[in-house]
Amino acid sequence: MKIERRVSFAVAALLMILAGCDRQPVVKAPAAPAPQAVADPVPEPGVTLHQIDPAGLAAQVASLPGKVVLVDYWATWCPPCRERFSHLVEWHKKYSSQGLVVISVACDDKDKTDEILAFLKEQNATFQNLRSAFGSMEKTFEGFSIDGGALPHCKLYDRKGQLRHTFAADATEKRTFTPEDVEEAIAELLAPEKEPEKGPEKKPEEPPAKDEDSGEKP
Repeated sequence: MKIERRVSFAVAALLMILAGCDRQPVVKAPAAPAPQAVADPVPEPGVTLHQIDPAGLAAQVASLPGKVVLVDYWATWCPPCRERFSHLVEWHKKYSSQGLVVISVACDDKDKTDEILAFLKEQNATFQNLRSAFGSMEKTFEGFSIDGGALPHCKLYDRKGQLRHTFAADATEKRTFTPEDVEEAIAELLAPEKEPEKGPEKKPEEPPAKDEDSGEKP
């Protein structure tokens, strides 16, 4: 009898446990939040330096129709060039939205590459920076038509790719060109072309009246 009671109690306890499990609330795992789209960071424009020869530069200018192009020839060994370089950065920021493209060409040898880049980064020169393939050799000044082989030297091209202004350093001249001279020429080429003024419209001339009595009389 005792054994039967123990079995009965065990069965009853098991049924209660199962019944209790059935009544336990079901807890669902929280849904994972939907992944949010993260925009890629926009990289800041960097300072670069590439080698070029006169033919390559001519092709660069020709590939920019509709732009006013300023090419500045400079060198790390040219104090006036270094002093004036900040104006290039200023004009790039001021006029690029109006169609100005600034290109700098360093007339330095290849072993000066690190020094060139350090100066360009210091100036925050994010426009196109080039170095002559011929370095500081005479071939650079001849190939790029730098008058007298003297720096600083600038060339300014119009929207059709035509050379319009050359600013050359000449020790024999009493007055060399200034940054103001260059900026004035830039503003002139960027200005919209004026339509020719129309004169007063001319009325068509009326034919002379015929004289009815001018015929021969019988």
